[in-house]
Amino acid sequence: MNTLFFQLLFAHLTADFLLQSEKMAVEKAEYYFSSAFWKHIVIHGLCYFVVFAFHYHLIGHWEASGLSQTGVATLSLTSLHGLVDIAKTYFSKKFPGKGVLLFTSDQLIHIGILALFSINFDWNFLFAKIYNVEIPWKIIVAYLFVTTPAGIIMKVLLKRWTPESSQIIQDAYDNLMEVEIDLNRNDPKRLEKKFKFQKNTKFQNDRSTYASLQDAGQWIGILERILILTFVLNGDLKSIGFLLTAKSVFRFGDLKGGKDRQMTEYILIGTLISFGLAIFAGLMCLTSEEAKSLF
Repeated sequence: MNTLFFQLLFAHLTADFLLQSEKMAVEKAEYYFSSAFWKHIVIHGLCYFVVFAFHYHLIGHWEASGLSQTGVATLSLTSLHGLVDIAKTYFSKKFPGKGVLLFTSDQLIHIGILALFSINFDWNFLFAKIYNVEIPWKIIVAYLFVTTPAGIIMKVLLKRWTPESSQIIQDAYDNLMEVEIDLNRNDPKRLEKKFKFQKNTKFQNDRSTYASLQDAGQWIGILERILILTFVLNGDLKSIGFLLTAKSVFRFGDLKGGKDRQMTEYILIGTLISFGLAIFAGLMCLTSEEAKSLF
């Protein structure tokens, strides 16, 4: 893939994951032309405009030809993105149980469109030429991917095993406490703050034992994936094993108190997916020879 592809992919990941809130995503999936949909389209348009403006040397020159090329490319790509999102909303209503398939298909189509737009363009950014620096877009996209985008992918993949479907929390503590589930967020890390402990039980005196820092799990996952990606890029796979061992030691205290096998399996699946996504992102940044040398 050429440089423009990774520039457009960077813009796509930024607009689709970092700049799109969960509230916007829910509203966009429920209504075809909601205010959230138009906000999302405008954000994508601005991100693509910046990429094409640099690509057509529009910044600092403002020539009519560059402006028209930038406008046409931005409008075309943004319109296609909107059509794909509308199609996703339609099929999500028609097939409500196919969330993972629709999410995966949606992203693959978006990325395929970006690839088509970048086929005939193989120029560097204007500021890359000025400073004579080749921007490592593969690595930049990889680090961006292992933050919020990877977290959202994990959330989609793990949705079928979250507490409201498998009752992990209730079973883990033998129903000695009641759990108030936040159906809107669908996030097991946030559920720990919503425990309602029954009176006259040992949990009433140990509430702090089960408390969790706000969004701590999300940030732990982001940091561990950044570390793993760095280890892969440096060819240091042994450190990944050390990180996995360290996480297992810290998690042992959580697992040994639970009597439910489901909690252990849930944590294990999440850890393996998180590590796998980070390793995959790192391998995509390496040449085939460099990847082979790691094993």
